[in-house]
Amino acid sequence: MRMISKVARSVQCVLTDVAQQVGHECRVVRRERKFTAASLAQTLVFGFWQNPRATVEELAWMAAACGAAVTPQAIEQRFNSKLVSFLQRLLEAMVGQIVSGPMVATKLLRRFNGVYLQDSTVIGLPSCFAEQWPGCGRGNGRAEAGLKVQVRLDLLRGSLDRLQLEPARDPDQKSSLQHATLPRGALRLADLGYFCVTTLARLAADGVYWISRIQSSTAVFTAEGQRLDVIRWLHEHVGNEPTECSILLGARERFACRLLAMRVPQEVVSRRRQRLAEQARRKGRTPSQARLRWCEWSVLVTNVPSHQLSWVEAWSLMRARWQIELLFKLWKQYGLVDESVSRKPYRRVAEVFAKLIAAVLQHWLLLTSVWKAADRSLVKVAAALRRWVQPIAARLSNVHQLADLLRHLALELERIGRIKPRAKNPSHHQLLTQPHLLNYGLT
Repeated sequence: MRMISKVARSVQCVLTDVAQQVGHECRVVRRERKFTAASLAQTLVFGFWQNPRATVEELAWMAAACGAAVTPQAIEQRFNSKLVSFLQRLLEAMVGQIVSGPMVATKLLRRFNGVYLQDSTVIGLPSCFAEQWPGCGRGNGRAEAGLKVQVRLDLLRGSLDRLQLEPARDPDQKSSLQHATLPRGALRLADLGYFCVTTLARLAADGVYWISRIQSSTAVFTAEGQRLDVIRWLHEHVGNEPTECSILLGARERFACRLLAMRVPQEVVSRRRQRLAEQARRKGRTPSQARLRWCEWSVLVTNVPSHQLSWVEAWSLMRARWQIELLFKLWKQYGLVDESVSRKPYRRVAEVFAKLIAAVLQHWLLLTSVWKAADRSLVKVAAALRRWVQPIAARLSNVHQLADLLRHLALELERIGRIKPRAKNPSHHQLLTQPHLLNYGLT
């Protein structure tokens, strides 16, 4: 119950006090007649949370529920550069309030002082924002302007430990999130785009564990210091059973870790080679034979000792990295953070920030209800929450009433927000509780 009271206070603080302070600094409301900075923020956040395709008429109805009786035209006029700056600043202010839930009831995750998933998602912006938020270029569906949302999620306690905004053009490997500290004894799981031997060596020196896929060109040495051709070694010494060995990683760093390898089914090999060929074709290249042979294997490196984590547990944890991809899917496919019914640039960008704020608030409410259960369904929870947006908005001024509502909501979400186990293709929570169900590595 303390968790619910904390979330209620955080929601109220962000959408009232923090919104008023940031609004004053941005001068988003110069004369407080009907709209205040707080009621304006509440209108847009709750309005687009309830209906991501909300019209200005629907936003006006939400404004009335938030204490501002305004016309649709009055809302339309608010979509300008000051509003964009205001919502961006409000989002940045709220993510500084780290809200954590109870630890997931999974022994495998509890072996670590947090299990941090790190990834990013890109949201295209109107081309007039290319100077502020440069995209990846022109052509092939690449936007001239784009926003990259870097996220670090603690799978154990559910907190959005980091959420920062960067230009879409910036590579993940050079993100400042690479240098953000983690608690000693934590485990970091990140995609191949973040792979950097220097970063992994620094994390290991800080007492942080990690599991990662490995770049095919990375220098690998045996424990005795001899250069190891990983693919040749796998083809000559490894059959159909998973294997592991002790290695030294990096041409300069040469620090000790484990290499875990598993041969994948032929259909997976074919899909990988097809993707590789398509990527090479777009760049006017031809895949090398070494890269094609690499597609036959799933290879991980980790500094977690074997007595603390078996090879099958390591694979199961690495597959859990997809939970952050599901979070992004929830934001985009159901929250429509990258879509708008309008073609006006300022409205489109304002919607992005308002919807991201709503996504974070939604995540906070998820922590009060189903997070502690590994078999949770984010989609079911998100669908149910939309029916409660207006009641939440109506009780925002009274934190005790808001907390009472959230307690009732938490019970409802606990009842409906679960998924059933699968007989084939075990789900995320099944693999974390029963790693032996894993049949092969990452696809």
